[in-house]
Formats: sequence, C-alpha cells, structure tokens
Amino acid sequence: MGMLDDVCQRMENAAIEFVQSLREQFGYTEEEAEHILNLYRREHVIKLQAGIGRYRLVHGMFWEREHRNARNP
Repeated sequence: MGMLDDVCQRMENAAIEFVQSLREQFGYTEEEAEHILNLYRREHVIKLQAGIGRYRLVHGMFWEREHRNARNP
C-alpha cells in the first residue's frame, strides 16, 4: 500500500498548492479557491501530475479572470 499512500498524499498536496496559489495570486478566500478547484476538477480543466503532486491547467486561458470567476459560488 506504500505507493498508493504516496499518490494519495501527492493528490492532497496538489489540491493544497492549487488553492494556495489562487489565494496568493488573486486574493480569493479559501472557500472561493476551493470552489474553483472543484469546478476545474469536475470540468477536466486541470490534470493531476501525480508524479510530482501538482495540478496543471490544460490551457493557460483558464487562469484568466473570466474563466475562474467564482466569487458567487
């Protein structure tokens, strides 16, 4: 189960880092940033890079304000 535990930890780290990036770069609250993360996961806008524990956007345009506007979750 060691490898599975490692992947689960990387998934958690990726989510934390993504939320933290949104909060630091754009001033979102924790709730707003988590809403964007969940929306992007559901819509397959981000892909997990499990080997390094990070999410990457499928296209840079999703980092633009109009695509991540989630101030009204």
